[in-house]
Amino acid sequence: MLSSRIARPALLAASRRAAAGRTIRNYASAAETKPPVELYGLDGTYASALYTAAAKTSALEPTARSLENLLSILKRDAKLPAILNAPDLSMSDKSQIVAELERHTGGVDKSGTVKNFLDALAENNRLGILEGICENFGTLMSAYKGEMELTVTSAAV
Repeated sequence: MLSSRIARPALLAASRRAAAGRTIRNYASAAETKPPVELYGLDGTYASALYTAAAKTSALEPTARSLENLLSILKRDAKLPAILNAPDLSMSDKSQIVAELERHTGGVDKSGTVKNFLDALAENNRLGILEGICENFGTLMSAYKGEMELTVTSAAV
């Protein structure tokens, strides 16, 4: 009994010294890369995944610019959505389409995030939802920047 009374304070002091000497390493939390708003649907899921990948590589702005360029191309060319939705595209056709889309991103994708993303879409036959993904990514970037969409109504004079 006496030995336990003597040993207990010594053990406590030793554990405090050991704890004080330890360094605690904090890892980056998932909250830093979590999309600012939740999006639903297949295109929302892909847009959120792209946002997370771009945030982890610190390439949000270049990715956003690349997708804005792609969205403008998709809006301008009326035949492109039909081509992207074609179910009978071979893998070589898809790789050519991805290469062509990548050339039109404006060359701002230095990290390769958009290229990898386009490759993943092509592999999963999801190139047809690229326009919705670009729009949803724009929504995520607006929320990230703190932008809000407002409707102003004023009285007619």
